[in-house]
Amino acid sequence: MSAAEDEKISKSKTGLSPVFVEQSCFDKKWILQLNQPEQIENFICLICKKIVNNPIEINCPQHQDMDESLIVGEKCLKQFLNDNNNTCPVQPHNGCSYSQNRSVKVHIGALKVNCPLQFEQDSQTTTQGLQQEGEGNETVICNFNGKIKDLNDHLHNACPLKLLDCLYKLFGCEYSYPERKFHFDLVMKFVNSSQEAIHNYQEENKQLKLQLNEKDEILKLKQKESENTIQKIERESQQELLKLCANIEMMKKDFIEKEKHYNESIKLLQEKMTNFPTKKREKIMTISHLLISNILLLFLLICF
Repeated sequence: MSAAEDEKISKSKTGLSPVFVEQSCFDKKWILQLNQPEQIENFICLICKKIVNNPIEINCPQHQDMDESLIVGEKCLKQFLNDNNNTCPVQPHNGCSYSQNRSVKVHIGALKVNCPLQFEQDSQTTTQGLQQEGEGNETVICNFNGKIKDLNDHLHNACPLKLLDCLYKLFGCEYSYPERKFHFDLVMKFVNSSQEAIHNYQEENKQLKLQLNEKDEILKLKQKESENTIQKIERESQQELLKLCANIEMMKKDFIEKEKHYNESIKLLQEKMTNFPTKKREKIMTISHLLISNILLLFLLICF
């Protein structure tokens, strides 16, 4: 499989092509964002024509008379020697001699750069143009601005664009995604969950208010019915009381009339018994009074 195909597969898996790999040479466009061309003109890899990473100086005796700097990236040199039977990349001969160039490595490590993953993301956005506009995806941005020598620590520990393996990698998924995207996804999931919970609470509160209003209406209706019932009982009681008072007045009047009639009867009886013997007259009068009293008492009992 070709390197281009490998990169294509990598981009399809990660969504971001691997701009910065520890052993690869550096993209000129990326380095030139914060540096001038004269700062890097002597550090171009002879093989890939990019800025050398882990610089190796070729010092074969066959090239001692050459004026230019014979600098290559470590990975490029290893790959070239492996593909060309250890033939020197400067001129075709065997027994290529080389060594690390620490001074160049220090100089390159001190170059100021932006985050390489942010550079790649910006490059993709420029290449794709407006293709992804309107998708509504949250754009993750890395604001790193530091030295190349600090990149490894940044990319491994701090970069929000750092790629994480899929949670289902154990099941064969090879997709990777930015760490910040995972954070945003969690935040959005929490926000959506919170909004749903708030909506449910609002709906529940609305239903409770409706139920409370219904119960309040029922309570008011029952209270009204109770008031009407009490008023009805009061009216009926008042009517019964008035009727009873009227009946009492009628009975009192009737009792007075009957008492008057009985008194007159006794008086008439007394007149008729004038010629009766005294004892007999007293006896008759006692019986008459007793009889009238019992009759009046019976009348009162019947009336009340």
